[in-house]
Amino acid sequence: MSYHIFAGRFQPFHIGHMKIVEQAVQHLGSEDILLIAVITSVNGIIIDDNFAKSAMEHHLPERNPWFPIVPLKAITSLCNTNYSKQILTTILPCTDTFWTETKKWFSMKASS
Repeated sequence: MSYHIFAGRFQPFHIGHMKIVEQAVQHLGSEDILLIAVITSVNGIIIDDNFAKSAMEHHLPERNPWFPIVPLKAITSLCNTNYSKQILTTILPCTDTFWTETKKWFSMKASS
């Protein structure tokens, strides 16, 4: 079993995102899992010296009108209708420890 991550703000989750999911699912093995992670910044701020200014602007509150639960519900509903067992959805905070938190998430899912 292997995990694959498709992460984004999904403000909104649109047809282009769904096409990526469809393509990804076609390439998954029968035991593979695709994790769709709605990324949210903490208080609208990302602490990352390597993050370009233009990318940081995408995480400002005014560029993200919906709380992360809104796109998460839409994504979960769409994916459960079509791909129930191969896709998991979650919200992940984008902080300076983003990848550490992602690894923790996978270790929790693997043990459950």
